[in-house]
Amino acid sequence: MTQTSLIERLAHRLKMTQSETHHLLKAVTSEWTDQLAREEAFTIPGLGTFRTEIQDTRTRYSPHHDQMLLLPPKVHVRFSPSQSLKDALLEQEGTK
Repeated sequence: MTQTSLIERLAHRLKMTQSETHHLLKAVTSEWTDQLAREEAFTIPGLGTFRTEIQDTRTRYSPHHDQMLLLPPKVHVRFSPSQSLKDALLEQEGTK
């Protein structure tokens, strides 16, 4: 699904203009991004939980440089689906 099609579908469902829906979607994703940047987890009921996880500094061999390289810490965004989402997906799979 593209951003444009998502905005069209949400605008229709919420009975809003596409411009209003676009601004709403931008505000929501901006807030989620800010939460994750502050390393604060958040839960969306019925969907799941988003959280950040920091991967420690590590060393890896680089065949191109023929030496060990020190890789910096890395931030990953993790998502854990809610039980209701898992159940809904299982139901959908059962109807196929």
